[in-house]
Amino acid sequence: MFTGPARGEHASGGRCDDPSCTSFHCRISRATTLAQRVREFAGILTRRRGTDLHAWMTTVDNDDVPALHAFVHGLRMDLPAVVAGLTLPYSNGPIEGANTILVTWNLGLQG
Repeated sequence: MFTGPARGEHASGGRCDDPSCTSFHCRISRATTLAQRVREFAGILTRRRGTDLHAWMTTVDNDDVPALHAFVHGLRMDLPAVVAGLTLPYSNGPIEGANTILVTWNLGLQG
């Protein structure tokens, strides 16, 4: 059985808080955290739980995953619209579909 260092620690026993660390253990730790946060966001998205978004973003801010930090920054730029999109049952899908049909029809007439 493998009894390696605890999460976030190097084999030398020292704790690693360096975001640029490229050790295998740090990369695995970040990848595991990333996968967990993506699963959590997918749950918020598919179950329309926009009210849980603030807590999720706070958790991501405390994680060592720079790619998700950039994603959360983008969400915050238009947070009311994101929360509404994740909460309200309305969709513009039918209108977008009608626009696509009209554009396709119009292109067919031209060529």
